[in-house]
Amino acid sequence: MTMSYTKLFDPDRRVQKATGQEIALGDRADVDYVYPPKAVLAINLALATQRPLLVSGPSGCGKTSLAEDVSQVLGWDYLPQTVHSRMEAYDLLYEIDYVRRFQDAQPGAGGLKDMRHYVNPGLLWRAFDPEGAKLRRASSPAYPSEIARRTGQPVPGEGVVALLDEIDKADPDVPNNLLLPLGSYEFYVDELDAKVYAQRRVLLILTTNNERRLPDAFLRRCVDLPLKEPGRPDLLEIGRRHLDARVQAYLRRAPVAGVDIYNAVAELVEKAATESGQPLSTAEYLDTLRAVVNLDVHYGSDDWNDLPNYTVRKSGRSGGII
Repeated sequence: MTMSYTKLFDPDRRVQKATGQEIALGDRADVDYVYPPKAVLAINLALATQRPLLVSGPSGCGKTSLAEDVSQVLGWDYLPQTVHSRMEAYDLLYEIDYVRRFQDAQPGAGGLKDMRHYVNPGLLWRAFDPEGAKLRRASSPAYPSEIARRTGQPVPGEGVVALLDEIDKADPDVPNNLLLPLGSYEFYVDELDAKVYAQRRVLLILTTNNERRLPDAFLRRCVDLPLKEPGRPDLLEIGRRHLDARVQAYLRRAPVAGVDIYNAVAELVEKAATESGQPLSTAEYLDTLRAVVNLDVHYGSDDWNDLPNYTVRKSGRSGGII
């Protein structure tokens, strides 16, 4: 499908170009993200409307890596945080170190210090106003700066991509309590009698595995980007983008006439995912392909056919018996 609009975000205008050298450390790979056209449109909508981008989809489909790559394309700072079940909304704004304050209040400890010494800025404070967070002070000027209100072409270095990963892991009250900071890019620090405003452009990206339904009021304030299970062409493109140099070296060591290794590994992974009733995962495809080329697994061998038992059919899943 051909898109016809002015792009604020365009992967072809990448500011921080990746090196192209694969970093074989789990989910880390220093290569460009493969963007579906609908993802590019959704990111542009989020920038144009100043709304958070809610990225949903099955585990392993590339939600988290999308956020980091967006920051590289824009040339913006990147601040990630994974949400957990015990997290409160205020943890994302700031925390008070009550233990340290109690210790300072004890006899002989030197006495209580200014409250700023006990305030620890959270992800959103550091995203909105990094200088204010560093100094633990109210934002200046008193109103959101002009740069934070811009919806035009992004400028490298003027903004931040803030990731709240797995927002659905939090208690339902957490998204509701974040409506003001996520919708208006401001919040109040009661203990300092200080108001925090966004002092730079902010793109908030939130991910969900759809394990828990998010509140309607929260969803209404987001641009929605559902990522689907990858198809075969997606897997092949991603595999080539991540591991082409290693695959070519593998084929020089163990040439396999007439066999497309990318397709062959995809067939292995797709069959295992179907048999175990699991969605097809980009991450598990890459893990299997990495295993083949890093361990020189011979095509068609018993070990080759056994690989999905370790990368796809896992013991915590139904049908994942090795």
